[in-house]
Amino acid sequence: MPFSGNTVALVVVETGISQTIAHKWVHRWRTQDEAGLCDRSSLPRTRARTPADTSWKQPWSR
Repeated sequence: MPFSGNTVALVVVETGISQTIAHKWVHRWRTQDEAGLCDRSSLPRTRARTPADTSWKQPWSR
């Protein structure tokens, strides 16, 4: 890890990222090694559900 040996607080100051994100990345590094630092999708894992019955729409939206 490029900042090994430094504290999270020091890395946060040097890089300008939040402590929350820094701790999240440290956790990923410790549990998954380099694979944990790969880009990830920020999309939700589930899609919003749509109502089964759409007959409730307003008359002007036909």
